[in-house]
Amino acid sequence: MANDVGALLSVPGIARWVVRTWPRRIAIAMVAVLILVIAAVGGFARVAPEPARQLAVGEAVDVGPYTVTVESFFVSDQVDIYGIPDEADAWVGVVMVLETSELEGIPTDYQNFRLSGADLVEERFQQVVLLADDSRANFLTADLPVHVAMLWPVRDSGAIGDEVELTLTETYEDISFLFQTPTWFAGDRIGVIAVPRDDEVPPAILDEEP
Repeated sequence: MANDVGALLSVPGIARWVVRTWPRRIAIAMVAVLILVIAAVGGFARVAPEPARQLAVGEAVDVGPYTVTVESFFVSDQVDIYGIPDEADAWVGVVMVLETSELEGIPTDYQNFRLSGADLVEERFQQVVLLADDSRANFLTADLPVHVAMLWPVRDSGAIGDEVELTLTETYEDISFLFQTPTWFAGDRIGVIAVPRDDEVPPAILDEEP
């Protein structure tokens, strides 16, 4: 009896059981044909990612908790901000307008922004400052648009060209499984902005004693 069970559970035994009757043989043949058809029409091919949507300078883009309107960027080692890393030689500042309608306000979120076209010391922006008086703008108040510079420390600032790219990603609010509190999570990429260079740094954020 044990030998019979062992024979049935062996690979040849299973194969004989599968094809023992005509209905099983027909079903297997249909599955095989279906697989061949799907492969022939490219059903198993890896789908190429959609090209990034090109966003315009000056376009108000809704990223979820706030809107972002990008204007330009500058490169400077004279920004009056404490805390530039030792390995950085300048700041890249992306000038933009941020506005939220969240009644309780909202912090600016690094998940919404990714900068390319410069050798960044850190992938996340390090500071957000008001262009009017260089005070921090890391928290946005409802229905109060703010004109800011979002700052990344960079190496080899002399290699930065006339354009950088800023990728905007949406975030959405949901309940954190771990903490059971409302949390903002990264969602889909919205698009990419080709940001033009303008090295006229707003005077209010320049260090008076370079």
